[in-house]
Amino acid sequence: MFWLGGKPGDNDPPSVGIMQQWPSEGRPVVLVTLLDAEPERVLRAIRDHGGRRPWRTVFLTTSDDPRALFATGSPVEHLPGPAMVATSLTGCDWPAYLRERWRRVHQKWVPRWTVNYGPAFGEYLIRSGNGSRL
Repeated sequence: MFWLGGKPGDNDPPSVGIMQQWPSEGRPVVLVTLLDAEPERVLRAIRDHGGRRPWRTVFLTTSDDPRALFATGSPVEHLPGPAMVATSLTGCDWPAYLRERWRRVHQKWVPRWTVNYGPAFGEYLIRSGNGSRL
């Protein structure tokens, strides 16, 4: 489903990111964010976006237990939850890390739409205790 490089068999570096969708995939990508989302919102997101759809769902979660998302067969990306950020060792530049991770998820999947089932990314950064916004 994915390959390293520009096209299968190419030795050229990728133009968008390290991993890209096969051209034959063809479906638009929908990034479904579950940043600090309540369990009932996660279930709703799975109901609304899981399974075979005319679009390709990519879930972005902060959950410590993403098994229900993996069970949908959709790709799952992860960001640390606000509690993890708040209790982690000092010295990490969390705002920079989180913004870079957000950028790389978008670079990798090139979503056409983003659907939030929890706070939007800017609110997630604030909840993570760093006061930063995009």
